[in-house]
Amino acid sequence: NAHRQVLEQRGFSIDDVQTYTELVRYSEFRFGPKGIVAAYTLATQYPAVEMILDDRTDKTIDFIVGQRYDRPLNEDVIQFNAAEPLTSEPDCKPADELTPAVAPTPTDEATPAEDPNQAPEESPPANQ
Repeated sequence: NAHRQVLEQRGFSIDDVQTYTELVRYSEFRFGPKGIVAAYTLATQYPAVEMILDDRTDKTIDFIVGQRYDRPLNEDVIQFNAAEPLTSEPDCKPADELTPAVAPTPTDEATPAEDPNQAPEESPPANQ
């Protein structure tokens, strides 16, 4: 799958690829409180993706490719420095003030590879 190849080339670790029972319109990163920093680090690779805090207890992140998805950004436009701490947006609520969603349930089916040449018709709001 195109996203997996690009992310692995950039040093991200992909443990598994599965199909989820729910279809989403736009791509999502789903993660628990222990995965917040990693999820927002991963989000720097995309122009727009929905960030969903769920109730998982580990550091894993689920990347759910939506029906309308964005390709990863070119590396030369990514503005991220791992040596600098992440900062919150002014209207961002602390994680302990949010009600996490229920973590999704994977199935045993393989994820179909998406067409890397297909552009989305429209994008979700920028990373939130």
